[in-house]
Amino acid sequence: MSESFSDPTRVPGLAVSPDPIAKIRNIKSKTTSGLMLSSGYGGGTANLEYQALTGLSLTNFLPTVTSPYVQVVPSSKYVPNVSNTWAIKNAIHPFLPVTYGRASVYKKFGFQKFYTLYNPKVKFQDHIDNSPYVSDKSAYENVLWQLGKTSKAQFIQMPTMQNHLGYSNWYKNYTFNINSSYRRSDSEVDNVKTYVQGVSYTDNSTQWFLDQLNKIKRPITVVWYGDHLPGIYDTEMSDANNLLALHETDYFIYSNKASGSHTTKLNDQNDYSSPNYFQALSAEHMNAKISPFLALLTKLREQLPASSNALAKSGSDIWQTNDKKNIYLNNQGQQIADDQLTAQQKTLLADYKMIQYDIIKGQHYVKNDGFMKNPAK
Repeated sequence: MSESFSDPTRVPGLAVSPDPIAKIRNIKSKTTSGLMLSSGYGGGTANLEYQALTGLSLTNFLPTVTSPYVQVVPSSKYVPNVSNTWAIKNAIHPFLPVTYGRASVYKKFGFQKFYTLYNPKVKFQDHIDNSPYVSDKSAYENVLWQLGKTSKAQFIQMPTMQNHLGYSNWYKNYTFNINSSYRRSDSEVDNVKTYVQGVSYTDNSTQWFLDQLNKIKRPITVVWYGDHLPGIYDTEMSDANNLLALHETDYFIYSNKASGSHTTKLNDQNDYSSPNYFQALSAEHMNAKISPFLALLTKLREQLPASSNALAKSGSDIWQTNDKKNIYLNNQGQQIADDQLTAQQKTLLADYKMIQYDIIKGQHYVKNDGFMKNPAK
């Protein structure tokens, strides 16, 4: 999970040159990739993590559930998640362990260790110039460090920190020309300048990371995504026509050269996606055997490629297009109105909601009937 990563050139009215994410754009062109519909803007990272790890959607919760990590997981007796398939599973976050209650959440999810700036500590902690956050290069080095500990199959979860909010003249050199058709405040101009430079550093370090993975002689697949846009586009955000674009980030699924899926690029209803679909999408990318749960997500993804609960700014609902506060996108990124949902789509959504209820509050029938269990490799 790449903190606050998104393509600045997609921000309405913003022009950036040269291209700050040319390497990631090239990566996306060669592997399974697209845009991810985020439920947050300027925050809400843990909500995107929760959906990616569990395959469950915020659209199935009441509006009062604003943070599953804090409100749902602590009281849950059954917490199936993507890491269950692996015997070795660890998390890395080059920041504080207590944010969003990650330490207790990851433990409940079954992670053996959670490496942060505190014990147990991440090994690499370099910063770029005056940035207060550990660089993405160091974050990736910590993943490589963990990969080097064993040749056995393992799952690694890592949210980065480099592009977290602040964005105030952190860097010594600024190499991009940035213009906007909107009249923006001096603080907005300063924040965007710093953010774009940071995204460029992410672009370089991400390519470096994949190059290192390609040197490893065992199959490794990366699910990589930005969680939300940075909260620095106040002027653009004031225009209701921009809300959807300001909730779309980037994702890709990449397999290294030792993987059978190294050259795979899926083109089936994945131009737009949601984090709750990443498990199913990555399984399809790797041509892996799947559980009935992932089969359901695959069917749902084919029918409704992207979904989100109310698009929000700083926790306040500003999406005014429907009363149910959920939106669905087709593969062209166009919103599907509630009265346009087909009978099949409605049935799949109802089944999905029922499964999520059973996991969160029900009798856990899916735990005992094999619905959540992936077949043996």
